[in-house]
Amino acid sequence: MKKNLIFKLRNINLKDKKKNIILNLPNGFLIKKNFNNEFFYSERWKNTNKIIKDFEYLNDFYEKNLIYLSKFLNTYHKVNYNKRYWRIVIGTWLWKFLNIVFERWNTLKEVSKKYKEINVEILKYKQENFIPYGIDDFIYFTQSDTWNNYIYTEIINNFQFHSISKKVSNKILLNEDINEIKKRLILNNSNYKNKIFDLVQKGLLEYNQNQEYFVFDTTLSNLEEIKINFNLNKKIFLFKSIKFDRLLPYLISEKVNLSNKRYNNKKIKKNNLDDLFLKLIKENIPKLYLEHFKLTNKVVTKFKLPKKPKIIFSTLGINRSTLMDVYIANKIASGAKLVLAQHGGNYGQHRAHWGTIHEHKIANNFISWGSKFENKTKPLGIIKKIEKIKFNKKNDLILLEFRTRNLYSQTIKIDSGAINNKLYMENLIKFFNNLKNTKILDKIKIKLHHKNFATEEKKFLQQSNQKLQFTNNTKNTKSFYKESKLVIHTYPSTGHLECLASNIPMLIYMEPDINLLKPVTKKYFKEFRKLGIFHNSPISLSNMLKKIHKDPGKWWFSEKIQIIRKKYVNEFAIVNKNLVDDIIKTLKEI
Repeated sequence: MKKNLIFKLRNINLKDKKKNIILNLPNGFLIKKNFNNEFFYSERWKNTNKIIKDFEYLNDFYEKNLIYLSKFLNTYHKVNYNKRYWRIVIGTWLWKFLNIVFERWNTLKEVSKKYKEINVEILKYKQENFIPYGIDDFIYFTQSDTWNNYIYTEIINNFQFHSISKKVSNKILLNEDINEIKKRLILNNSNYKNKIFDLVQKGLLEYNQNQEYFVFDTTLSNLEEIKINFNLNKKIFLFKSIKFDRLLPYLISEKVNLSNKRYNNKKIKKNNLDDLFLKLIKENIPKLYLEHFKLTNKVVTKFKLPKKPKIIFSTLGINRSTLMDVYIANKIASGAKLVLAQHGGNYGQHRAHWGTIHEHKIANNFISWGSKFENKTKPLGIIKKIEKIKFNKKNDLILLEFRTRNLYSQTIKIDSGAINNKLYMENLIKFFNNLKNTKILDKIKIKLHHKNFATEEKKFLQQSNQKLQFTNNTKNTKSFYKESKLVIHTYPSTGHLECLASNIPMLIYMEPDINLLKPVTKKYFKEFRKLGIFHNSPISLSNMLKKIHKDPGKWWFSEKIQIIRKKYVNEFAIVNKNLVDDIIKTLKEI
């Protein structure tokens, strides 16, 4: 009997009498199953070797397509920018798009092997409605039901899967999330406080047209940024990236049809993955890189950003705003140097961490928290305020920081794919269940991520155990350190580095294989495991918590743990009391 393939992961109709296969729903295993439905998970990224193999394949393919797109965009716009220019402007979009298409294609291939007969309803759609403007809205598109339905449909229409039968429908696939996406893009920039800041920023830009050093969005405090800018430029200056909402009115007024240049006349070879990639890449290039590229440049000039900066320095100011990316690329093409700083964990520590590779390629110099990726890396310390907190043994709180999960997979990293989301949730529930009937559970509070991708973690965690408690997820994790007697991190990322630097008793739980860490980090994690800090089993983690929960300080401040902690911090999470002065000195020396 034929089964129906379902791509939509929100508000699934589980009472549907048809036999459905629901693809890669992260929390599907927790839903009370109607016996007509089956949840299918791609198993590919459970395997360490396959994660690394796919990461390397996609990175090589990315470089080939970057060369192709650079030539294509230069010809289209009648310019002659080098590959680095286009790497800055389109690189992050291209990488994420390739990863998404590869993951969806691989899932379809796997599900096609498992089932003999599958029906897919193909809806009609207008392609223009599913092409984002730039990197800003693309990130939201990737977590949208309708956009993912579109991508799956595009793959199925251009690639033959032996057991999948297409059933063309008269229904229309509308991008139902587009209005919500626009609201999210302008929400944080339309409040009264931000409007006042925009006026102040406009005045500061007028006053600082000729500054040599352009320092912005550094994750340092505003006062620290002002100090750096004043020391370098001898003027008061503070700037935050121009967001998408400033471009939107111009886009609404400029109605431009999709260019025919998006489409290849060349036929793709039957079931050729490389040809499929190339076709979908060209057809889905964001409009700001193609049809609206001149307008983007025109809007950038309206904001009177520094005319001829010698140095541009930022942490969060790259590949989050299309307007800023175009500005930075233009200034680098005119001779400016780009200095980037590490904004969080993972850099130089994970084997599949594309951000490390990408940001080192686009930057002239890179300032890290401690890791040494290549010659242009300079380890200065954590680029944010870190306090050495005095441990209070009277504290009662055990804080568990929850790893944010995407509803739809976006890029290859060490815990990619819905299958790893599923394992992560299953094992955390095992951890909590092993603490049932203990007083420890009353002390634990879960800190969810402030971003919600509709994976409904809180709902499902509570479903497994009604006694679970949660903190305010809008507050920074570091703000809980002073009241915590123990912090549990469930991924080797920013949080575990900040916690080790602050010297708070800590446990690390990591679901992925330790072999996905780079050798220098893996060496430390082996030592952490011997000392009881690191666990890759939920039962081991809960048993360790039972052992130390009454007085974690006695265990944590032992000589053995403090020696390895200090070594690790000195290698990956330096606390630099002279950080601001060292940044100023470094920028002056470039």
